[in-house]
This record gives sequence, C-alpha cells and structure tokens, in this order.
Amino acid sequence: MVRWLIAAGIAVAGIVIGSLCGAQVRRILGASTRTDRQRALADPAGSITLSVTFAAFLVAALGVGDRESLRTLPTSLIRFMPKLLIALLIFLVGNAVATLAANALGTSLIKATGQPQPQLVRLTRTLLAAAFAILAVSQLGVNTRIVDMVVAALVFGTALTLALLAGLGGRVVAGELAAGRYLRRILRPGDRIRSGEAGDDVHVFGEVRRLHGATVEIAQTRSTTGEDFQASDPAASTTFITIVHVPNSALLARTLRIEREAD
Repeated sequence: MVRWLIAAGIAVAGIVIGSLCGAQVRRILGASTRTDRQRALADPAGSITLSVTFAAFLVAALGVGDRESLRTLPTSLIRFMPKLLIALLIFLVGNAVATLAANALGTSLIKATGQPQPQLVRLTRTLLAAAFAILAVSQLGVNTRIVDMVVAALVFGTALTLALLAGLGGRVVAGELAAGRYLRRILRPGDRIRSGEAGDDVHVFGEVRRLHGATVEIAQTRSTTGEDFQASDPAASTTFITIVHVPNSALLARTLRIEREAD
C-alpha cells in the first residue's frame, strides 16, 4: 500500500514537472526573436515535452508500485514505438499544415475584405489540427468512432452555418465587398470626394479617412461661429468633424469626383 502511495506521488510530480518543462519550451520557442515557423512549433513541442516527462515519471512510478511489470516493459515499448512515432509525426505535420492553411486563409480574407478575420482563422486552425490529432490517436489503436462523429457534426454544422449566412444574409455584404475591391483601385486616404450633386437624394462629400471592407470612412468638416450658439464672442469660430461611413455601392451608384494633391 505504501509503495502505491509513493508511486501516486511520483506520478503527480511528473505532471507538475512536465507542465513546467512544457511551459519553458513554449516560452523559448515562442519568443519574439524566433521565426514564424519556430513559433508555430512552440505549442506542439511543449505538449511533447509534457508527455515525455510524464511518461518517464510513470515508468518510475510503475517500478516503485509493481517491479515485476517492468520486465515486459521493454518488449511492449519495442512493439509500441513505431505506432507512437507515426502518431507523433502525424500530429506535428498536422499542426504545421493547420498553421500554414490558417495563415493563408487569413491573408486571403484580408485581401478580399480589407479586414482581418481572427475568429475564422482560429476556427480553421482548430478544425484542421483536431482532424490530424484524431488520425494520430487512431494510429495508436484507440477507438475514435465517437470522436469522429462529434468532429464530423461540428464540421458539418460549421459548413452549413457559413453556407446559410452566405446564401441568405451575405448577398448584400458580398456586393459591398466586391464594390470595395474596385474602390481601392481608385481611392486612397486623403482624397476629397463628391458623389452625386447637391440636389440628389444621395449626396456624399468629404475627405476619405479609411477604406473598410463594406464602407468608406469619410470626414466632413463644418465650421460654426459664436452667433450659432449665442456665445459671448460672436466672432469666435469652432470647427466640427463629422465621421460618415458610406456603403461602397452608394459611391459607385452615381458620378464620383475625386480631388487629390498632385504628387
């Protein structure tokens, strides 16, 4: 009984020490001085360090609790090692592929919408990493049928949600994004624009501050005198700036006049 209590203490110590070692590996590989590829391997390397450290302490705990079981351990490890190496390779490659695919998707979304989409990038990385993790676990002989069903349900639900958003509620946004891609070719911050005439229903004027995914941010300046507010000094003037977000399609629906300082 005492030996098994000591073995349990060794196992708990393995978890604590493995966690500390894994955190240290993540901190070293995730430093700002490292390359992007090295930082992408920080989490997998930390997890591997935790697993290896914990496994070593488990072997030590097993030796304290039941020494007879250690006699067959080398043979079992020799049989199990190829599966473990293949699973480890799949896990590492999967994390690298998930990171590269998520980064490529993030770059494409920025080019298409003009804004980063961190949630969608994070979701893509998680789903791909989970798929490779299931493949790695299946190499070890673990029955992953239930996990496969849960992951398949999550992937199907996510795909269905994105399809419904794009089909039902995303048509207007998609049109604005397409118009924004064209406006980025002819507009830039600092331009003064005028869309339509003063008598039109849609009359837009001002200075372009920023080009967003679906709108253009325009600053309109208005000056007032003290007489407008019945101030003590009627000659005093105040300048107000109004920020207006105009849909991209509204600017393309009418004649657009652009004034820009000569280079």
